[in-house]
Amino acid sequence: MRLSNTRSDGYADIHRQRRAAFPVQRERCAGWREGFAEVGVDWAEVPVMERFEHSLEAGASAAAELDGRHPG
Repeated sequence: MRLSNTRSDGYADIHRQRRAAFPVQRERCAGWREGFAEVGVDWAEVPVMERFEHSLEAGASAAAELDGRHPG
């Protein structure tokens, strides 16, 4: 989902996640960050994709981009 009203279709770094304009998205990112930290995964190493449009097609394109760059 989008993190702000500014169009962005790509990786959302930790700074963008923390500055998310929408409280729900900001809290989701914080929750994922905390959950990953609890099992010893550095959140900075987890690729997070943002899509401005909230649709099946946008989600599929984000998943395909992640899969193409991080096939493992």
